[in-house]
Amino acid sequence: MDNVRALMKGVIFTLFFSGTNTRNSDYKTFKKAFPNLIGLIEVFKMKSNADFSKLLQNIESECIIDFVSKKIANEYPKMRLFTIHDSISTTENYAEILKSLMPQYVYEYTGLIPKIQEEKWKKHDFQIDYKKKVELHPEWY
Repeated sequence: MDNVRALMKGVIFTLFFSGTNTRNSDYKTFKKAFPNLIGLIEVFKMKSNADFSKLLQNIESECIIDFVSKKIANEYPKMRLFTIHDSISTTENYAEILKSLMPQYVYEYTGLIPKIQEEKWKKHDFQIDYKKKVELHPEWY
């Protein structure tokens, strides 16, 4: 592995998404070190492996969509918000507001301070310039 974070991410994914009878050595090592935690996770996987990951996805969506996004939308009704899994995006003019409020509200919901990373989007080559298309082929429109 390139670094400890990458290693642990792989171990955590294995813990969360593998079956309870996995032969993965990291799973077995983690289970020996943290039997109560793995025991709890396995309770959620008793009927189906997917049940635990679905639970985590529901918690994530409730936090980001139902709690964080709604609080921000109530405070800034003109702010455009777009959610993608555990991320919230907005326009450039609201970026700093989002950057300050998102960690605050995630902390309010979870008691954990999230690591927020800003990602600027840019226009890509595959995006269509419709104005140019209309100029070139007005008969199509």
